[in-house]
This record gives sequence, structure tokens and C-alpha cells, in this order.
Amino acid sequence: MKNLQKTWITDGLLDFEYKKYQLLGYLKHVNDAFQAKKLYPELSDLQNHYQESVALQNQQHHWSGQIRKKLAGIDREKLQLKYTSEFEELAPLQEVDNILSYAIPRLGSTLTRGKDLFEKVHQMLTLQPIGIMPLFRKEGYLFMYETINRDLRIYEYQVRLFENHIPPRRRVETTLVETRRKNVTTTFESIKLELLRKNNHLPNPASYLVESKLGYPMEETLLPIAQQKIAQEVE
Repeated sequence: MKNLQKTWITDGLLDFEYKKYQLLGYLKHVNDAFQAKKLYPELSDLQNHYQESVALQNQQHHWSGQIRKKLAGIDREKLQLKYTSEFEELAPLQEVDNILSYAIPRLGSTLTRGKDLFEKVHQMLTLQPIGIMPLFRKEGYLFMYETINRDLRIYEYQVRLFENHIPPRRRVETTLVETRRKNVTTTFESIKLELLRKNNHLPNPASYLVESKLGYPMEETLLPIAQQKIAQEVE
């Protein structure tokens, strides 16, 4: 992944053309990933850059509004006093403002493209329980099944609460258990029973099936969205 550092705007050479070059290189990488139907980690990284850029611009505008203005002259046509802001005399801050004004709409439009792809995949993925579900559902098995090639990946999942995040949020962590090709006669319930016999550390696990007909990348798109679906399900 072509990284754009969190402090990319103020790091190194503070020059509009140089920052534009950095930004466009990053956005090309992100757009190429979206074109290949790969959402993560690009989508979450892009969202962070967009939110941080908007927050920085808001801070700059608030701060520039607090800077006192100096009388520059009189507009004789409008019969008004003309003022200049000391903010305009601070070249580095003005350059940052120019960079942000250029970057934010481009980050935003690319983010919209990524969110549209996310919504498409999220709506088309189905989540359903396998067999009888226990009351405790914060750990268990996740079956990822691609119908177009009958590939089945089975993950063990755990739902963790991150209290240092504001507000606290749940995140699903997964570990690959096995992969197999599902045949027509084998049911997901029978595969679950087979897992229970082999892995007795989860005697009564919750088990979910996420089925995809899309043929999208597993690690970069299908699995992260399935993890979010499970996090929502167990809330």
C-alpha cells in the first residue's frame, strides 16, 4: 500500500506543488485498489485522512478568525474601511490552507467512491446462523462461502471491545481454521458438527455463514465486511 503519513501536510517541504504530487500519487493507489474491488485497508485509511484534513481546516479557519485585522485603507466607491488579516501575512499557514482546499474535495470524492462500493458489498452479503445458536455469541466460527466456485473458508472469530476508542466499539478478530471445496451433498450443519468433534475448546460455539456471489477479494473486501456484520449482530 502506498502510505500517506498522518502528518503529510506539514512534514518535509511545505510546497503546494510537492504536496499535490504526494496526494495525487496516494489517490491513484487508492483508486486502483477500488477498481480492483479491494476496500481495505485503503478505505479506513482514506477516511482518516479526510476527517483529519477537514478538522485541520476548521481549526485553521477558526484560528484565522481570531487574528486581529489591520486597517489597510478606504474603499472610496463603497465608502467602507478595508482591512487585512495578519493571517494572510503568514505564508506557511496560507500554504497549508491552499493545500487543504485542494486536498479535501479530492479525498472526499474518492471516499464517496469507496463507500459506494462498501454499501454494494454490504447489501449483497448475507449473514445467517448455522444450527442452534447459544446465548454467548462473542466467539465462534465464521463460514465464508463463495458460491461461484464453492470455496469455503472457516475462521474462528472473537469479538473484542476497544474501550480506549471514543465511543467504545466492537471489533471482530478472525483466525483461519481451514479451507475446503464444498460439495453439493455436504451441509454447513454437518461441517459444523465435524469442527466440534475436532476442536473441543469451543464446545458450543456460535456459527455464522456469510455467503457471497460476488467473486470479490476475500482478505481485502469480503472478510472485513463480514467481520463488521458479525460485530453488529452480537451488539
